[in-house]
Amino acid sequence: MSLIFTLSNDGRTILDKNCLKLIPSMKYLSDDELLFLILAIDYHSPYNKFPDDERYRKSKHQVYGSIDTKPWEEPRIQTAMADYMSLQYDRRRELKKTFEQKLDMLQNALLIENSAPKITGMLSSMKELRKNISDLEKEILTGIGEYQSLLEGKGSRSLIETMQISRNSFANLQKPEQPWIPS
Repeated sequence: MSLIFTLSNDGRTILDKNCLKLIPSMKYLSDDELLFLILAIDYHSPYNKFPDDERYRKSKHQVYGSIDTKPWEEPRIQTAMADYMSLQYDRRRELKKTFEQKLDMLQNALLIENSAPKITGMLSSMKELRKNISDLEKEILTGIGEYQSLLEGKGSRSLIETMQISRNSFANLQKPEQPWIPS
């Protein structure tokens, strides 16, 4: 998917103009709030490889420095974060994240397990999760995805079409997951 935003050389956030059409809640954010939101939750953020709590901490530090603030607690920022997440929502990325969390849980459980059959089962599950994570990473990196497969021939979707599909997928979740909010 094309980037929803770009960062200019002076550190300003530049959103694709179609985002504001789909997410009016973002019009009311300051430049700093918008930058924080993007750094904290965007799939293409420079901090995308970090765990969620670390992403929030690094994003907050980059935008606000040492100021003691928690922008993620403000209702309008929470609304904008959920709306922004709906634009970029990708089931593969969310599934990968879920698999990684399950893998972490299994690794922690393995440390205290003493039963050989249970250990064998856990190791088997961990191996399968790693394979699935690897497969999902390949799909994400190569751009093979559920949206591209919907097109016939060699056509491609525009950014706004992709964002609309993402929003619909996000809205169709039974319990839409809000972006992780640190405590």
